Amino acid sequence: MPSDTHTNPATKASDTQSEPVRETAVAPDPESTAKPFSVSFPEEFYNNPDFSDFTIHYGEYQEKTFYAHKAVLSSRSGWFKSAFTGSFPADWVGDTSTVTLGDDPEDIDFMLTWIYKDSLPPNVYYGGEELLLWENLIADIGLYQVADNYGLPELRKIASERFDDSLYEWLYYEAGLNSCLMTDLTLAKWDGILEKIYNGPADSTCETLIKKLASEFRDNAVIGYTAPWNFKGNLVPMLFSHEGYAPRFLYDFFKDIHPSHQSSPSK
Repeated sequence: MPSDTHTNPATKASDTQSEPVRETAVAPDPESTAKPFSVSFPEEFYNNPDFSDFTIHYGEYQEKTFYAHKAVLSSRSGWFKSAFTGSFPADWVGDTSTVTLGDDPEDIDFMLTWIYKDSLPPNVYYGGEELLLWENLIADIGLYQVADNYGLPELRKIASERFDDSLYEWLYYEAGLNSCLMTDLTLAKWDGILEKIYNGPADSTCETLIKKLASEFRDNAVIGYTAPWNFKGNLVPMLFSHEGYAPRFLYDFFKDIHPSHQSSPSK
């Protein structure tokens, strides 16, 4: 039998069954983490000036250029969507066709790769035959920061899980959580982790990552009000170091344990 969809529209005006299916679809939520495409975005659109209507400049001297597309950026990033609909973010540097981003260029590279290709490089970095756990952790901190800063909730969730894994691996296999041997290099790397977090683009992002660090320390300590602190391995010199950002973390660590303690740490 022929389909009703081929009959004269005038004779079906009152027939509710002829309503197009798309009219019953729910409008997309701007905060939705669903993928905007049913298949991978075509490779030829990635950083291709022939199809671009927007340019991103980034890098220490803005030496890197990415040829982007407003439709793609706004479908995945709340920050870009606000900009393209007229509500320019406070940290916007550019006009309606270009923007300069001051974040770490590698972090921006990861973000744009994920936006266009829905993929990320493996959560491993190798230097020769050695697995570079610290470099891995630093990269995951940056990934979380750009995801949070540019309104990418799905990427933020992925980065959060990668950060948890990288932190565990660095503490246990490189920082020596299961030993008592501490080196100046380990303390320097520890300070580099804290510096990356505390110098991030948003206070809320910093707070989330610091709480994750504090939780890892807390889970590896026997805590009591009268009993001495008993940390595993290198957590003692790392936590009570007087170098760099460690005193600031120590304050935030105790504030997380005892929220009623709100006085500022001494400068």
